[in-house]
Amino acid sequence: MFKKTGAFLRRNAIALAALFVALGGTSYAAFGVPINSVGSAQLRNGAIPSGKLTVGNKNYLRLGFGAPAAAILAKPVLAGAQTVAPNTSPGQQLSGNNTQYNQTANSSDLVFGVTTVTVPSACTSASVDAYVGNLLVASAKVTQGNSGNAQTIGMRPEAGLNTGSATAQNVILRAVNGCAGSITVSALNLTVTGFK
Repeated sequence: MFKKTGAFLRRNAIALAALFVALGGTSYAAFGVPINSVGSAQLRNGAIPSGKLTVGNKNYLRLGFGAPAAAILAKPVLAGAQTVAPNTSPGQQLSGNNTQYNQTANSSDLVFGVTTVTVPSACTSASVDAYVGNLLVASAKVTQGNSGNAQTIGMRPEAGLNTGSATAQNVILRAVNGCAGSITVSALNLTVTGFK
């Protein structure tokens, strides 16, 4: 029996040594490397070929889910309650604070927020809008008069801003009043977010 074992070891010495080294490295990786200690700093460009990634991994990376979601660039607010007489689009400009921000190069910006408006009870044709230049970026449409009481309305994104270089931007706040009487915009809070 020992004779057969010795013959086997002599014929397969190099293969057995290679197997021992391979298994030793794997066990070191499994038990000797701390959890989450290998990251992007330890990987060289091209270290993971495309063929090693699943379709799900590729879609995840294409959509940028591995990158930070967004950065808040500005938080424009209304500078006190303001009364708006009947007018037409693009409406009366409203005074605001924190309306200027710097857009990051090669990013897309979205603007959204909330506003509080009081309109006559029969009014359904008013809006509070945010512009950057001539581009409408966020809007809140009044769809009911709410018996003449204040109502809080979400300002949804209307368009995204894209730029190739860092650009100074200014958010312009406006109110369009298609009602028979005056409306009051008592609050307006926006968030400008930048996505890479």
